[in-house]
Amino acid sequence: MSFLKRHSKDNITSSNYNAKRLEAVIEVNRAMTGITNEDEVLSLITNKLINLLGISYASIWKYEEEDELLRLKNVNVPKPVAYLIEKFMGKSISQTYYDLNDPEHNKNLTVQTFKEGKLLETNKLSDVSYPLISENASLTIENILRMKYALHIPLIAANKKLGVLGLIWNSKEISSDDKDLIMTFSNQISTTLYNTQLFSKANNQIKLLEDKNTELQSLFNLTSEVSKTLNYDEVAQRAVDSLPQNQDLLGGVLTTYDPKTKLVAVKAVSQNALSVQVKKIVGDFEKITMDLNDPANASNPTNTVINDRKPYFSNELAESISPPLPSKVVGAIQNVVNIKCAAEYPVFVRSEVRGTITFYIKSKSKEEIDDNMKRLLSTFSLQIGIALENALLFEQSQKQQRELEEALAKLKDARQRERDMIDVMGHELRTPISIVRNALLILDGEHKKNGAISEEKLDKYLDMAIESVRREITLIETLLASTKIEGNRIQLKYTKIDMLDVVGDSIEAHERIAIQKGLKINYEKPDHDIEAYADRVRTQEVMDNFLSNAIKYTAEGEVTIRLHADGGMARIDISDTGIGISQEDLEHLGKKFFRANQLMRDEATQVHPGGTGLGLYVTFELIKVMGGRKWINSEQGKGSTFSFALPLYQGQADKEFDQTFMSNEKH
Repeated sequence: MSFLKRHSKDNITSSNYNAKRLEAVIEVNRAMTGITNEDEVLSLITNKLINLLGISYASIWKYEEEDELLRLKNVNVPKPVAYLIEKFMGKSISQTYYDLNDPEHNKNLTVQTFKEGKLLETNKLSDVSYPLISENASLTIENILRMKYALHIPLIAANKKLGVLGLIWNSKEISSDDKDLIMTFSNQISTTLYNTQLFSKANNQIKLLEDKNTELQSLFNLTSEVSKTLNYDEVAQRAVDSLPQNQDLLGGVLTTYDPKTKLVAVKAVSQNALSVQVKKIVGDFEKITMDLNDPANASNPTNTVINDRKPYFSNELAESISPPLPSKVVGAIQNVVNIKCAAEYPVFVRSEVRGTITFYIKSKSKEEIDDNMKRLLSTFSLQIGIALENALLFEQSQKQQRELEEALAKLKDARQRERDMIDVMGHELRTPISIVRNALLILDGEHKKNGAISEEKLDKYLDMAIESVRREITLIETLLASTKIEGNRIQLKYTKIDMLDVVGDSIEAHERIAIQKGLKINYEKPDHDIEAYADRVRTQEVMDNFLSNAIKYTAEGEVTIRLHADGGMARIDISDTGIGISQEDLEHLGKKFFRANQLMRDEATQVHPGGTGLGLYVTFELIKVMGGRKWINSEQGKGSTFSFALPLYQGQADKEFDQTFMSNEKH
């Protein structure tokens, strides 16, 4: 009877014990439901839940696939014991791990449990502490913990090894029922850990997608804003204003860089409340410049960014802005702009660095900036560079279009003037021939009528014909000279020439015309010979043209010629009392086909401009080719003075100059 009572009592005790274990498992499931944070799960296992199952101490070892390690993630031994363990190991418990590729570590029971994927047990702590702790030290800890058994259970879910659950028992021997219950419990833990990892991965994916969406939205905003205009200045400002200003970024500063001058200048700053405050401290941002040639600026990150063509990250605002800003204002700016990092990126235009963009980051130091953020900032800088390049190309194309339109207008004007001058040229060339023809017809008619021509008429009409022929020759020579000049085909023979002869021949050729107009030619002749080094024929052509024009455009008064030496040059001044030239016409005098709009009226005479517009063009070009100089002084209504000077002869050898040959040499 006593046996039955005793047996019944044992059954009741066993039933109660199992009921408590079952209740503990249910409580574990209930507690774990909804927990998605891995650290919370591990804390729950090693603290509350293990105690419910009557287990003394527990440890969680997590498998790190990338490094092939089993790392201790959580343990609930008493602090004094933890301190003793750390002393024996010589490092913190949080740094404890087993290397699955280390042969010595593979002798450890924890590693064997993971690799074999089955529950392993021992009654020696050294089996689970080797080789991190010596056998004697392990025995000491074993006694302190009053360890009876150590169990290690693999944590596996979805055929994936997650780690190992280590348990220390110090109350009694472990029954097969206990082992089954622990295996059930470990499976629940494995499933929960697996789910938390899945949840963590899902959260990471969601966060990654959110970040990508934010990046895409930021890039969309940037490209949308900068595409609204092709004005370079507006693109620059829109670019920095469209940068995201959120928990990470405060905005940015865009600079331009001129590789020729090595000058860096602030181009645009993000417009916000902070930039307004900073502007009050530093003044206009656009006036902030930095010369990279200056050794004082060598330490500025901008120098490094431009030279290395790579971004630069700094945790010190002062390093980023001083120089160029004086150090005395840095403190005031730091009080306004609270950042953790300044990230400066190069801005490329046509593959060359043409500036930088500095991003001011308030949430992360340079060590905390991840690859995603670096990639985003790099994309921003590249997009800004592309936008600036497009704006620059547009402005250049606009400039070229304006230049082409101006050139086309000038070409049309030149063609119109050439057409007009062809008409003038035809008239100018026909007039002398017509005069010759008419003179000869008059003489022929007189001879047929009277059988003879009076000497007076003969002289008159022959002089008229001769003068017209001379004029025709002059026109043709001027036209030919103009063609040679335009085609770089002038040929000269440099030699010693007597300037007295040049002036004398010119006066002799034009004196009769001057007398006919009632004009006096005054010649201030030097008291000594003046010799120039130039082409004799072309020098005469220059002198004749100036004197001819002086007589032509003077209705009354006189023409004065002065020959003298002037600073190593033989200089001739031809002054007249004619109609003069307006200031507007003076600026264009000597251009091909240009004729001054000169007109003078009085009671006795009227002087109109004449000629082809080639005379002064040829004259000025000949002076230049022969190494001479020219001066023009004129006052409308009072007269003009045309002067030219050629190098004095100083023993130079005769030489021939072929502009055609020289031009070919240059090419």
